[in-house]
Amino acid sequence: MSHTESLVSQKNGFSKVEIENTSRHLFGLFRVDEDTNKRVDDKIEILGLFIKTLSKALRSDLISIKNEKADIMETIAKLKMQQETLELLQSKDINETMKNLHETAERFGKKAQSSIVE
Repeated sequence: MSHTESLVSQKNGFSKVEIENTSRHLFGLFRVDEDTNKRVDDKIEILGLFIKTLSKALRSDLISIKNEKADIMETIAKLKMQQETLELLQSKDINETMKNLHETAERFGKKAQSSIVE
């Protein structure tokens, strides 16, 4: 068996359970807990990469059902808020950061509404 044939025969070599387990691990990484301050930079970076991945899936039309798109857009908005919360935890001027967080929340809400109306 050639190398290419071997690779093709191993396609989809992961299970739904493995993906669900990974999802649970990511959920834990994104949450704010008592250890968050020690790892906030890594959490922000990983969360940002995950948001970019979901956004790319939406832009590339890999997800075409409107309800699924709406669900993912809602999740992205919530994840961005979580990212902002993590950034707030690492900021020195919490009042200024809170003001920026509120403005960002309003922008995301407007963007989500306009993209669903289309």
